[in-house]
Amino acid sequence: MGKKPKVPKVIVRPLPGDIAGLACKKDNTIELDPNIITERERLRVTVHEAYHIAEWKATEKKVDRISRQIADVLWSQGYRRTSL
Repeated sequence: MGKKPKVPKVIVRPLPGDIAGLACKKDNTIELDPNIITERERLRVTVHEAYHIAEWKATEKKVDRISRQIADVLWSQGYRRTSL
């Protein structure tokens, strides 16, 4: 079995324009805008950016489709953020 990948560091900071999240594979970081309106959207954006890091060459369309499906399943199962 291979080496377990490091969990990306999540940074919350204002992002330009209407960008909700960014992923940087080189730095292994996910940046989230603090103005994301709902917890459900925050979950979706976090999964979206994590998927980018895991599958860097995946198209935006594929990342968006799969991250929405994963976030919907997690949300329906009661996964919620309990702390920062």
